[in-house]
Amino acid sequence: MSYAFRNCTSLISITLKFSLNYEDISYLFLGCSSLESLTLSYPIFPYTKYMNGMFMDCSSLMNIDFIEEGFYCDNLIDISYLLSGSSVIMVDFSNLWTENIKNYQGLFYNYQNLSSIDLSSFTHNDLPESNLSIFNNKSSPSTIVINKKFLNRIQVPPNSTIILSEDINDY
Repeated sequence: MSYAFRNCTSLISITLKFSLNYEDISYLFLGCSSLESLTLSYPIFPYTKYMNGMFMDCSSLMNIDFIEEGFYCDNLIDISYLLSGSSVIMVDFSNLWTENIKNYQGLFYNYQNLSSIDLSSFTHNDLPESNLSIFNNKSSPSTIVINKKFLNRIQVPPNSTIILSEDINDY
């Protein structure tokens, strides 16, 4: 499934009503510049390991509806550049299982309208000692909810309101 919809500039919206049983869905929507919304009616990805660049350069993408149901990927390893270059307004990864994720690099690079992020499930202490760049420095989301265990491992953008959580159920 990687690159399946690459550069499909006429795709405006898509609803997936099934589980994605693929290991690699990286760059699935790369360059879908007209894609405005994605609805995942069954947001479970039981075998997925790679989602890197999945929505990269989807400059019109403002809504990914996995927020209410959560986002379940127990085997996920790589989410680098997942939302890079998108226009998503709000991201809720509070139900994302992060135990196996090894690569977060550039997760929110070149975003345009991001106002709220929930990273409260991110708990890794085994990330490199140097701060991980998941944001760019051009603009900042207004609110970031983040687990204390992950906070010291990333570069937090300036001028953001940060809500710290010991556990995903604390706030």
